[in-house]
Formats: sequence, C-alpha cells, structure tokens
Amino acid sequence: MEKHTNIPEGATWNNTYNQWELGKRNAAGKEIGIWEEWHVDGHLCGRVDYGDGAPPFITNRFHPDGTLAEEGNWYGGQKWLGTLRFIKCDQPTSEVFPEGDAARNSIVWIAEYDYIEEGIYNAQRYYDRQNRPVSAKGTPLPKRPASVPEGACYMDWNNSSRVEAHWVVKEFDTQKKQLLGDYIEWDLNGNLLEKRTYDRSTGKQIERHEYINGKITVSKWYVGEDLFVNCYYEHIHSPVVKISRVYRNNNKDRTDTFFDEAGRELFSIRSEEVSECHERKYYNAILVYEGIQDPDKTKPPVSVRYFYPGGATLIDYTTNGNDTGIFQLYDEAGLVLLTMLQGDEAFINRKNRWNYFVPEWTTGPEHTIITTYLHAIVQNFRKEYELNVLDKKIKELPVPQHLQAELDKVDWKKITSAWGSGEDLPSAINGLLSEDEEIGRACEERIWWKMAYHGELYEATYATATIIARMLPLYKQATVVEQRLFGLLYKVMIQPGLRNRGYSEMIAAMEFLIPQLFQWAGDTNPVTARRAQHILIHVGKDLPETEAFLQREWQNTALPDVRRGYALYCLGWLYWLAEDYEKINTQFLPAFHKEKNILLRVIQAIFLIRISEDNAADSWVAEIINTLARQDAAIADLDSMQALIGEYGSPEFLINFLQNTDPAALAKHIRTLIMEMHSHDRKYQETLLLAISPVLFSDKIIDYKKVRTEGSRNTLLALADLAEKDPDFMKHHSKTLLKLELPLNAQQIRDLAANEDKK
Repeated sequence: MEKHTNIPEGATWNNTYNQWELGKRNAAGKEIGIWEEWHVDGHLCGRVDYGDGAPPFITNRFHPDGTLAEEGNWYGGQKWLGTLRFIKCDQPTSEVFPEGDAARNSIVWIAEYDYIEEGIYNAQRYYDRQNRPVSAKGTPLPKRPASVPEGACYMDWNNSSRVEAHWVVKEFDTQKKQLLGDYIEWDLNGNLLEKRTYDRSTGKQIERHEYINGKITVSKWYVGEDLFVNCYYEHIHSPVVKISRVYRNNNKDRTDTFFDEAGRELFSIRSEEVSECHERKYYNAILVYEGIQDPDKTKPPVSVRYFYPGGATLIDYTTNGNDTGIFQLYDEAGLVLLTMLQGDEAFINRKNRWNYFVPEWTTGPEHTIITTYLHAIVQNFRKEYELNVLDKKIKELPVPQHLQAELDKVDWKKITSAWGSGEDLPSAINGLLSEDEEIGRACEERIWWKMAYHGELYEATYATATIIARMLPLYKQATVVEQRLFGLLYKVMIQPGLRNRGYSEMIAAMEFLIPQLFQWAGDTNPVTARRAQHILIHVGKDLPETEAFLQREWQNTALPDVRRGYALYCLGWLYWLAEDYEKINTQFLPAFHKEKNILLRVIQAIFLIRISEDNAADSWVAEIINTLARQDAAIADLDSMQALIGEYGSPEFLINFLQNTDPAALAKHIRTLIMEMHSHDRKYQETLLLAISPVLFSDKIIDYKKVRTEGSRNTLLALADLAEKDPDFMKHHSKTLLKLELPLNAQQIRDLAANEDKK
C-alpha cells in the first residue's frame, strides 16, 4: 500500500480498519498512550487514547477537514459504552453518520447514543448546529412532561409505527436489529400510550399493554405458548377487565370471558377444535354446538347439532344424499318449529360452515344469559330461512327483453360450471340487473360460486362474462348496476386460467367496449382505473393505443406507486400475452437498473425472470428475495394486486414464481431469506415458512429413490443453521414443522439434507 506524504514514516497499515496507524505498545504488545490514525488520502482520521492499555479508550474520529466526526469510549472490537456522539460535516467525508431521518435532513447536526452493553443503547438524542435539542427530523423538542423520564426520546408524528408524536424509552440491539426489555411510549401530555416487554435473548415481544389517555385498554402476554388478552372498559377510571381471552393449543382452543363494570364475571364462550373434523362450541362450559365431519370431506357430515342447556336438540341437520339436506328447528319438547331445505351441502361441508348459526365473536357482553345466546342462534337460523324467501323473489323477477335475447343463446342445462350445470345462472344474472342491493349482492355471490373454483374456469364463466359485458352499456344511468357488472367482469378477467377454450370468443364479443374502457382506464378512481386497465390488455391487446396508455401511466411519477406498479404489471402482461419478449427485455431491463422504487423493481424483475429461460440475473432474483427478507412495504402493495399474485399472499406468490420459473436461481438465494426469518414477527415467519414448503419438497424421484434437488438441499441446510442460531424459532413453529414432516433438531435436518430416501 503506497503511503501518502502526509502520513508519518513510522505509521503501519491496519488491514482490519483500512487505515494507517502510529503509536506505542507496552512489553506485552498492547497499545498504550495516544495512537493516531490516517486515511489513505493522507488526512488524520482518528485518535485513540489507550492510556495504560486498559479500557475504556477515549476515541475521536475526524472528517477530512479536521473537524470532529465521532467521539466515545471504546472497549475494543465492536464494544462502546456510555455516550457515543456523531457529528456531521459540511464537506465531503468518509466518516459515517447513523442512517435514518437524522442523516437525511440538514437541521440535525449531532446524534448521541447511550450504550449500556455492547451494541445495545437505551437513549438517543439529536442536536442542531447550535447544540439545541431536536428530533430525528429536526423538529425542536416540546416541553418534556414530568411523567416522562429524562432519557426518553421524542418521536415526530408518523415517525414510527405510531402516527401521533410521542416520547419513547427503549433498549435497542443494533447488532440484532431488535428491541430488548421494556419499551414505553407517552403522549405529549405525559399519558401512557403503550408498554411492551421484549425477551432479552430472543427479542420476542412477550408482553404488551395499550393505553388511551393514560388508561389501559388492552393487555397481551404469553405464558408458554398460550396467549392471554385482556380488554378493559375504557370509560372506567380504574382498570376493569371487559373481556379476557385465552388462546391455547396454537389458537385452536379459544375462550372469551366477559365481565361487568364491577369486574364480576358474566359468561364465557369457548370454541374448541377437537380435531380437524370435530368442533365444539360452549356457553359457560355448556355444550351448545357440535359438528362432526367425515374425514372424507366429499361425504355428508356425520352429525350437526345445536343444543338447549339440558341437552335437548335445538337444531339438527339431516342429509338427503343429493347435495341437499334438511335443517330443523325444535322447541325443548322436540316439536318442529321450522323446516328449511339446504342446498350446496358439499360446499358447506368443504368449508366446514355447519356452525354458521352460532353468533360471531363479539367485543361486548351481548348475551349475558344462555337464553339470549340461544335466541341469537335461532335468529341466525331465521335469517337463513329468509334467504330462502329471497331466492324465491329472485326467481320471480321479470326478465328484460334485451337480457332474454342473450340468455336464449346458451343451453344452460348442458353448460358446465363449478357446481353442476348452469340452470341456476339465468335467474342470478337477471338479479344482477336489479337496483335492489340485497338482490344484487346475493346474485353476484351465486354467480361466482358457479363461475370459478380454485382458479379453474368453465363454459359458464365465458358465457356469463360475455352477457355481463353486453349489458354494461345499457345501464349507464343505473350506477349501482353498472359498477356491479363491471366489478364482476374484472373478477373474471383476472383469473389465471382465463385463456382457455371460450376465451377468444368472449374477447371478440367485448370489442365494442374498448372506447369506454379507455375512458375508465384513466379515471381518477383507482378501482375503476385498475379494472379497466386489466380488461384492456385482453380486449385491446392488438391496439397500439393500449401499450402507449400503459407506458404513460407507468412513467407518470405524479401517480401513486401502486397505480404506477399496476400499469407496469399490465404492460408486462400485455407483452407476455403477445409473446413479445423482446419488448420486455428492451424496456424493463434498462428501467430496472435505473429504478429506485422497490415495487416497480420487483415487478420488472418478475417479467425479466419470466423470459430468462432459467438464466435469471442474480440481481433480479436478489431483488425479490431481499424484498421478502426485509418484509418491505412493497409486499403490502403487491398484496393489493390480486390480478398479479392470485388468491395467495405476496410471499407465497413470489416464492412459487421463482420455484416454477428458475429453481436454480432460487436455490442460490434461498439461504438469505431463511436466515432472516427470525427477525420478523411470528406470523410473517409462519407465512414465509409455508411459502418455502414447495422448495423443501422439490425432490426428484430417480431410480425409485428420492434425490435432493439443489433447492431442497440448500433450504434444509439453511433451516438447520437457523435452528442453531435461534432455537426458539423451531420451538415456536414446531407444529408447522412437524406437519411438514421435518425434524426440529439442527443435525437431524442436516442429515435429511444429505440423505437420499427410498421412495
């Protein structure tokens, strides 16, 4: 390394810190006294007073112009204790200043952190050039209330997870990027807002208390794996529990206990998932509902019964064996009060909705005695009975001549749908045209049940969508009907299996809508615009105006990120449908290298990977993986784009996308994602864990043996390393891991990665 002329001849190069150093050592070779440090460009960048060789070492760092950049007490390695101060500089500098709001604004000049352990601080302060206290955004500090400790930090509005400005005391581990111990927030009047407690070893939040105007409203804490939640009466000065909730057995057993304003217990409601096929509901430990399904969900339920307190049957269900059955309501003597024919037995059975007469979970003590609770069950039964009456009303609606002409073009008895024939669809389509909201909503739901199932579309889907499109121009003056038709048409057009038999005919029949679609595509209403843009890439796919419009929307920086992102997605999909991969490459590749917006970069990466033919650039894959690993805001934006991600959340979509398009590239980067899992909340950890399951099980069968793919092997090895790094992660997700047939021990996971199992 060539030495600058400003650097003394005796200075030696330090490879660890990339700087020149000069000072004395004692007989043991330890630094003592004053040591000076120089940057490679020749300026003095540091001075450390080692004293007699025992820490703390008073340390100063300097900017190239000679002004102080950093000072604090160093204990060697990464350990600092006491106040660590950072100071900005007007000139270009090689010295660091903590990133964030304080680094980005010109008002903040000094940042201080009080370190109590290596890498852990419990106070932070900011000052302007005149050494006046300010916030991280440069706002002058308000008067600190007497109830707020001196070490609390002022947070501007919308500066953290809380919108309003507040004071906060916390301990933060800069190495693990997590909170530790007690975390407390106060409002500007000194009233408590929130208290949390984090496990000091894992960073897990184990306790949380929320306040309004200083009064506690919600408390949450864990006892082992059980979560306890208390909700308090807000208008009572002294804390009085309103609802106490207990979640046990991985949330499969939940009990809500309600209290009056004097703190006396009123009643409790419990929901118990005995097994996947067996569910019970209780009121004050009295069984009020039990549903038992056959493990084969295609078969009718074994038993569905609601009970009076003494055990007499309140409601039961008897199957007719033809996808219908009979619900009967009884009095306590066993006399039948109401009989209701129930259709769609298979659907209810698959969704396990046999308990839908039970009142929904409530936030207030609505049913203080079992009589009122049972009354609510009866009322729900009667509402369902009334829906049967509504069905009769729908079927008796007059059919407009213009609709009848379209309906007559289809043989509804022979046409296939998600559930049998399409015989019920004409009356439901007719109901869509009603300005009666109740009828319209009911018909929309019925139509969708018939049109799609798990992404699969049917003859009835295309026939119904074509009729809906033809009705649209006729209902411009009936806004409610128009929007209902438009929304349902969009729902059809975003289905992944849309381009199937019947697609071309449907699109051709919609060409008359193109002028109206362009008008809607530019609408200020984001929902209207989004729907029209997506329909345009199908109906207007051959028009240069469609491409030009989407280009303008994407590149219009005045529009919200989500709207630009959706237009970019539509543009990419337009090219993909046309198999014009060259346009994706020539337009998205240079844009990706210049783009700063993460959402847009992720969408560009998706299409670039899609056309890469198993040769995706590392930067494209890394963009997606890092977005997942950071749980970036782009994840939430993608979640709003159902047309792009389908029926799953963004993590599942992105992982499945990479696995299906370039598994080798995913295998190369999967470790990054797995090793970051522990830094997120448990829900997101679970989401990611389930999202990577296709990679875990991507093994191939060769010569009757299960052979690990690179993806499954790398995923297992990374999971093993995570198990060693954070044993609690495995404990928290043990049930999921066991369901995935994975061991919880790190070495056993490594063994699994190495072995080839017989089929």
